[in-house]
Amino acid sequence: MVSWKQLSEAEKAQYAAEAEKRKLEYEEILSAYTKKQAEGPATEGRRKTAKGKKPIDPSIQKAAAGYLIFVEKYRKENPDDTKSLSIVSKPMVSWKQLSEAEKAQYAAKAEKRKFEYEEILSAYTKKQAEVHMKNLNLRCMDGSDEAC
Repeated sequence: MVSWKQLSEAEKAQYAAEAEKRKLEYEEILSAYTKKQAEGPATEGRRKTAKGKKPIDPSIQKAAAGYLIFVEKYRKENPDDTKSLSIVSKPMVSWKQLSEAEKAQYAAKAEKRKFEYEEILSAYTKKQAEVHMKNLNLRCMDGSDEAC
């Protein structure tokens, strides 16, 4: 494999031409994408949920595992660790050094959060069912739904 420094100007020009060609293609694709984003609705292109399932309210945050709770605490205590490698590796090393008793504390917090999440989710689904039934009853009362 020849290094870039060893190539002649003529050989470098081939690569420069190819780079320019790819840059123009990229700019065309990008402009078409931005035009499409400006024209279409915001929901277009988003992933669809599984068949028969409605998306859950994004304000309901799913419960985290014990390790993730530890990482949250670690990041709050060490806000200067912003390098991508240290964000992942340093908490992992610290987690491995914890005793089982210390890990159990985080597991208990995770279990508590899971219970709270299930309560919130249950209340949310109950509320959604009530809204659905109310809308169904309104349609039945005004006769706009023949299925009633």
